[in-house]
Amino acid sequence: MKLLAVPVGHVTSKMPQMEGTPPNPVMAFIIQTAGETVLFDTGMHPHVREDAVAYWGGIARRHLVPVLPDEADVVSRLEAAGIAPKNVTLVINSHLHNDHAGMNRFFPDSRILVRQREWDHAITVMDDNSSGFVRNDFYDDNALPDFFDYESECDLLGNGVLTLVSTPGHTPGHQCLKITFPSGARHILSGDAVYSAGQLDTGDPPAITWDRDVAVESVKRLAGLRDSGASVHVCHDPGEWNGVEKVQTVYEET
Repeated sequence: MKLLAVPVGHVTSKMPQMEGTPPNPVMAFIIQTAGETVLFDTGMHPHVREDAVAYWGGIARRHLVPVLPDEADVVSRLEAAGIAPKNVTLVINSHLHNDHAGMNRFFPDSRILVRQREWDHAITVMDDNSSGFVRNDFYDDNALPDFFDYESECDLLGNGVLTLVSTPGHTPGHQCLKITFPSGARHILSGDAVYSAGQLDTGDPPAITWDRDVAVESVKRLAGLRDSGASVHVCHDPGEWNGVEKVQTVYEET
């Protein structure tokens, strides 16, 4: 069983709250377990290379400026690591923002599983300039994803190995992924519940929130999991991912 980190570009921010901070890595992850190859988040669409403002809207000018080098998109990264996109069995997202679900539609052979409450919100704003949700990233009338929903936790495979943890606030259906290895070691992928590991100590929510009070409670939940012994991997934290330039193993057990 293996957890792999997949670096897929970065974003810089012009928001006052993030002024002076280093570029934030954009990450995807692969979990290989029991015949399943699961992709958590799909990064940014290659269109951002050509004209990010045209594709993302004004958010790419004012708030988040995407940088996606050639061969750094999630499909190219996986292929370079010997993982064919057609062999990804399941795609799931922390949420549907444009730096986390940008390439969902590049996996036509995979099962794509989307939380219903996240979808319901995303499709109401996906045509709004600078909403952070882009129709072309995840929406196709002829190939809708599979929908599901839950309240607190969801056992994805029915064996306790991959558990989605509800952490709304950044968006209505935001979720983290808890990975439990045979030894009992737990690794958690944060999505955008926090932007830096330090927020687990301060309790500060991400700078962008759908509901700030709800987001604060989600930070507390994530911090509680860390305090119980889980390793929390903060997906945009430069301290953890800067310098990671290809697919690499985060943790493995045989």
